[in-house]
Amino acid sequence: MSVETAHAQRVRERAVERAATQASVTPDTPVWVGVVRSPPGWFHRRVDVALPALGLSVETHETLVRRRRDLRMQGLCAEGAHNAAWEELDVDEHYRAHLSSEDAREALASLAVRRERERIVLATDRQPGFRCHRAVLASVLAGD
Repeated sequence: MSVETAHAQRVRERAVERAATQASVTPDTPVWVGVVRSPPGWFHRRVDVALPALGLSVETHETLVRRRRDLRMQGLCAEGAHNAAWEELDVDEHYRAHLSSEDAREALASLAVRRERERIVLATDRQPGFRCHRAVLASVLAGD
């Protein structure tokens, strides 16, 4: 099957869609997976499976938030600050290293098994254009 990400509005629509499709689940019905370390309250109502071990590490997330805030104070737009901080801190590599932790390996293995038989959608509230660990995760699951 496949792994894809769905951004912002699609995640918000998920609560309504989920209620409507539960009675008519088919092999093509996607399984919405949340990979957020500390999900907001609304998050669990919009995903079928939550795997917090596949979120960014607390340290990486906190460092990213601080650097992004500093760059915003220097005048960068939200997207520019986020992406510049992401690159500067090499978040892709930190995330790939995090995926080798015991908890993450177990969650990654369970997600890989699901991917073999189901269509997976990694739910995110990030707008298109913002760098995101879900893209790295999708790449790892694809074997890249």
